[in-house]
Amino acid sequence: MPYIRKNEREILEPLVNQLANQCATSGDFTYAIYLLAKRMLPFAPTYYHLSNIMGCLDCASKEFYRRIVAPYEDKKIVENGDVE
Repeated sequence: MPYIRKNEREILEPLVNQLANQCATSGDFTYAIYLLAKRMLPFAPTYYHLSNIMGCLDCASKEFYRRIVAPYEDKKIVENGDVE
């Protein structure tokens, strides 16, 4: 996951917060991600552009898992016991 500079975050975070506040459902969220990815494409996309966006989506998913989901699962293992 690219950890962008603080000044770049200060530009993006208010926009992301505004969008997140409008996503009331998982459908809204999925649509917003899809539309953002689609808008990143040039007029005549090539395989390079398509695979680059897919890679970004994959990396974001993996970072979300690493930072949010895995710690949650670790907490639940402690609370409920590990699977056998």
